[in-house]
Amino acid sequence: MADQNAQQKVGVLLGVGIFLLPIVFVWALLRRGHSTLARALGFGWLALGIVVVFAASQSNPSPSRDPVSIEVAEEVSSAPTRTAYVEPLETEERSAPDGPVVNRIYRGQRLDIYAVEGDWARVTAPNLDPRWVRLSHLTDTMPAEGDRSATASDPRLAALPGVGDYGHTEADVEALRAGALQLLNSGQCTRIDDANKSVNVAGVYFINCGENTNRFFRMQDGEPRFCGRSADAC
Repeated sequence: MADQNAQQKVGVLLGVGIFLLPIVFVWALLRRGHSTLARALGFGWLALGIVVVFAASQSNPSPSRDPVSIEVAEEVSSAPTRTAYVEPLETEERSAPDGPVVNRIYRGQRLDIYAVEGDWARVTAPNLDPRWVRLSHLTDTMPAEGDRSATASDPRLAALPGVGDYGHTEADVEALRAGALQLLNSGQCTRIDDANKSVNVAGVYFINCGENTNRFFRMQDGEPRFCGRSADAC
C-alpha cells in the first residue's frame, strides 16, 4: 500500500513546473510511477492553457490602421497621374495635408502627382515618405523663365539663374552676379558653370567655376565675402 501511494505522488518541483509551464513539464507524467489521475490533471491543465491562449488571440486581433491613413493610402496611385510645376517663387512640402513642413521647393520645379485630397497633392510615390504640396501652388505648364535682365548683358554670366527661377529673388540674383563677377574679374575663375543659394545655410550662396567643389560666400556691406569650399565656413 505504501509503494502504491508513493507511485502516485508528484514532486513539488514537478508540480510547480507543470503549473507554470505545462507545455514543457507535463510530459514527465508519462514516466512510469505516475498515476492516471495525475496524468489526467496535468494534461487537462495543458489543454486548458492552450484553449485560453487561443481564445485570447482571437479576441485581440492586431490593431487596424488609422481610418484616415487607410483612406489616403488607397487613393495613392502606384504611377503618377499627372505632372505639375511649382508656380510661386517658393512653397513647402509637408508630411501630410496641413502637416509639418519637411522641405521647401521653388518656382519651376517639376513634380509628379500621385494623389489629390482637397487642395493638397501628394508628390511622392507610395513606397516613399509622403510629401504633400498645395494644389493651388501647382500649374500644368512650366512657368515663364525668370527675368535675366541683370545678367543678359554679360555672356559669361549665362549660367546664373534669373529672378523667379527656383525661388530666386532679385536680391539673390544680384548677389550671385556680384560673386561671379568678383571671381571672373580677379582671374580666380575663367568661366561660371553654376550658381545658386545654399540649401543648408540661410543667406549663403555658391559659385562653381567648373571645379569639383563650390566656392561659398555671403554678402556683407553690399560686397561678396567668400568663405571657402563649405557653406558651414560662412
